[in-house]
Amino acid sequence: SKYGNVATFLIRRGANVNQISKNSTPLLNTIKYFYNYDSSHTEVLEVLLENGASVNARNDEHKTLLMLAASNGKCKSILPLLLDYGANLNDQDNKGNTALTHAVSKGCSQNVSKLLQSAKNTNDLVNVQNHEGLSALMFAVKERGLNIIQDLVDHGADVNIKDVNGNTALLHALTHYIEQTKEIITTLFKAGSNVNCQNNDGLSPLMLASSECLLYPISVLLDSGADVNAVSMKDNTKTAISFFPCEHYLKRDEIICIEAFVERGASMSYLNPHLFHQIM
Repeated sequence: SKYGNVATFLIRRGANVNQISKNSTPLLNTIKYFYNYDSSHTEVLEVLLENGASVNARNDEHKTLLMLAASNGKCKSILPLLLDYGANLNDQDNKGNTALTHAVSKGCSQNVSKLLQSAKNTNDLVNVQNHEGLSALMFAVKERGLNIIQDLVDHGADVNIKDVNGNTALLHALTHYIEQTKEIITTLFKAGSNVNCQNNDGLSPLMLASSECLLYPISVLLDSGADVNAVSMKDNTKTAISFFPCEHYLKRDEIICIEAFVERGASMSYLNPHLFHQIM
């Protein structure tokens, strides 16, 4: 192709394939400038790689070509090429993110699958945490990518890893809860999520769900064995029932939830007095 021929010509004339300019190399620039990938752009990559371009070179954010390509759905065809030339799956950028993390955070499901299939040890790759303690699974939960979540779980993602704030994937799911999150929560439960874990603020999944009166998550948590009388590690005067909103009159869903708590043996002594008087 035209691009490939030009690259070959320049290299034969002495062009340095690893020349650094503005914290980037020619190989890194192929992703930067050719985001609408076609066969001619792939050929440029091949020419550069065949002539010794460093496949693991990094830009000023410490990102490699594999990371940049993984975060672009249009670049799925070049991932195998980069991996064949020795691209390191486990490299991390200046925030601690890997190529897999980048693919997940951009919702590039095909790239995620390709990277997982290429890993020699998926457990090592899939459970890498960045500097904030976030795993690929946590990013997938935040993006509500159900197919990616299932793919990660199928490849050994640990659902109970905690980030620097003590949050698990389940706690992230409840923090970013919308109607579409139901299936995600179900998937995390099936994968063995700890329903009684608490984050650094002493909040359990049931406490978080109660604070927003999330009827479906509360029901599933109770059915999955969540402890209704577990006391917050940060405030021993509170259990999950203490977190129901109390600045208004009880709504139907809130009454249903509180009744469910009582049926499971929740101690009413932890219920906000304002709500207690409404019920009585």
